[in-house]
Amino acid sequence: MTLTYLKSFGAMSLIALGLAAAGAGIAVAEQNGSETDMAEAQAFLTAPGSIAEAIAAAEKNTGGKAMSASFETDQSTATSAYEVEVALPDGTMSTVMVDPANGTVTAKAAEAEEADGTGMDNGESEDGENESN
Repeated sequence: MTLTYLKSFGAMSLIALGLAAAGAGIAVAEQNGSETDMAEAQAFLTAPGSIAEAIAAAEKNTGGKAMSASFETDQSTATSAYEVEVALPDGTMSTVMVDPANGTVTAKAAEAEEADGTGMDNGESEDGENESN
């Protein structure tokens, strides 16, 4: 009976060891990021313009005040741009794209805003209230 106990204890130890190894693998993957994340980080680090410059360009171009900014990379076209969400003086919001190479500001297409969740495609009215209430 002792031998059976040791065999089952050994099997449980192997299972626990396997789970620990799998958990360590997940932790390493999360720490190191995916290849896409690493490519985006490299594009950000080598971009000629800074995020501060992109915010300044967006504010100057729109007359608004930046609320958020992020670096976006389109893997299919290998292009990058800063996406800046701006609160405008009239109380509306606008999202613009800033070219890191030259600071050119362009409005973000409405379809792209809806696709990434920054538009009002989630049942909200213009005042931010949910229309289903």
